[in-house]
Amino acid sequence: MVTEMYLDKTGKNPGLGSYCGEPCIWASPLLTQDARQQWEAWRPMGYVPDLEVSSSAKKTQASGRVKSKGRSIRNYHRVCFSILESLIKCQQNGGFHAYVRMGNEVRYLHVVPVVVFVKGDAKSGDVICCRFGGKNCKARVPRLCMTAYKDLDDPTRSCPLVRMLDLRRLYELASRAPTRELKEATLQKCRNALKGTSTHFCDNAFFLIDFGSNQFGVCLATPSDMMHLFESGILKRVLHSFVGSMSTSVRVEIDNLVEDMFLKRRSTLNSTFLRTNFRGGATSLSMLSSHHWPGMAFAFLMVLSQCGTRTFAVISSSRTSEGGYCPPSALQWYQRE
Repeated sequence: MVTEMYLDKTGKNPGLGSYCGEPCIWASPLLTQDARQQWEAWRPMGYVPDLEVSSSAKKTQASGRVKSKGRSIRNYHRVCFSILESLIKCQQNGGFHAYVRMGNEVRYLHVVPVVVFVKGDAKSGDVICCRFGGKNCKARVPRLCMTAYKDLDDPTRSCPLVRMLDLRRLYELASRAPTRELKEATLQKCRNALKGTSTHFCDNAFFLIDFGSNQFGVCLATPSDMMHLFESGILKRVLHSFVGSMSTSVRVEIDNLVEDMFLKRRSTLNSTFLRTNFRGGATSLSMLSSHHWPGMAFAFLMVLSQCGTRTFAVISSSRTSEGGYCPPSALQWYQRE
């Protein structure tokens, strides 16, 4: 039985006193898309508390010390190991027997759970792989291959792939106590090898997870979900660039036009349509959630389509005598030949 997992922080309550938790939930990709969109299809395995609740000064001091560096990552995987312990034991015991419905039939089968991937945002994927986050991952920007920042623009580069088994062996060697046969210098080389792969010195809880035929393990099993990749990623950056190049007068005209074009609807229909009612105006890009960005992109598309296919313009809120929006009275913000 193939399973997928989801790990990402979520706010418990709004405001400055908000507390973030990280639920670990799972479902099966074998279900239909309609079924996977229902909350009943996702089962919680456990919750990871926010281990980064501290002042920025304490975080900076801890990151600069050898013993405390990466402590939150190690604690994170200790919690994850407690959550995944039952799954690991089930996989190591060879699965379990259960009645499984397959269409109109029910069969008694031997079920072996296999994890396909663990979804989340980019930060969660880095933490799951124990890879350095942000600008610190200079030696390995992708989680799967050894490609540094300076080689990202090289299309001819042959990328060496990173296997989870190799990282596990390096950690096991680096975590041993020095003996007569195993010198301290050898252990230090293993620690430096981990650092050279932009990997934290950490006992990864996903080392023991069975990923089926995926020989790269968790390094190949941490895709970003479409909410972070598209809605809060591509759409967000495109709209910031689009609105940021407008003058104040143009923004006022667009806000007025969007208010006239999109009327308020009943609250019972909000889940059926994109969100086009913007409390602070269509050009206000602060304090927006992920589900706001597609509606904003749709609203701007409707505004731009009023001037035809060849003109990329911003239309004022004036109306014609027939009641429609008047392209000749538009403010030509940018003309595309």
